Amino acid sequence: MAIVALVGAAGGAGTTRLAVETAGRITARGETAVLVDTDFATQGLAEYVPGQFPTDIVGALCDQRPIETVTSPLSVDHTPPPQAAPSFAGLSRVATALETDAAAHLSEELSALTDTYEHVLVDTPMPVTNPAIAAVAAADTVGVVFPRSVRGIESLHRTAGFLNDIDVAAGVQLSNACRQPSPPEDPADIAVPELDRVPPRDAPTTAQGGVGAEAIDTLIEAVTE
Repeated sequence: MAIVALVGAAGGAGTTRLAVETAGRITARGETAVLVDTDFATQGLAEYVPGQFPTDIVGALCDQRPIETVTSPLSVDHTPPPQAAPSFAGLSRVATALETDAAAHLSEELSALTDTYEHVLVDTPMPVTNPAIAAVAAADTVGVVFPRSVRGIESLHRTAGFLNDIDVAAGVQLSNACRQPSPPEDPADIAVPELDRVPPRDAPTTAQGGVGAEAIDTLIEAVTE
């Protein structure tokens, strides 16, 4: 049972899609996984969750309720499906969820989720908000996701500095394919190829194999060893 935080080093790094694909690969091999969104600014995970959800993780944090009460399954062709706790809230509720009490509740809840799930994945931005700091501090492993470009590498170093400031180590570095020219050298531990372009609710696409599956498997092994 492990908590893995995937930290987006820059906007558009592809962290949410990578987290969704990772959850899909994990559950395709019969293990349980839940994906928790702490990027309340973009709220990107909500785009991957089919159907409507009456409440979200922001509501759970504001009301001090279990995260388990706001999870929904992602759309996959296998069981068990990965569960997701997306954020989908207005500014006033997000402001409350960014407070220290809510972040403390998040930390407790991430730990509690390990009683139910073998893998707890957190989609989080750079650790500059209370929930993001709580997420990386609670994690057993932190992976930093950055675009495979010169600016992406700059964002990797900046994020590593933020993590160092709170005594958290970046355990795995992952570069995602992007449309910018690749740098001469890629410092990543794992290079993720460009994944199939599909509408968010058609992801994950690598659950049964396909483009990027090998890199996702390498990631899973790296964060669970």
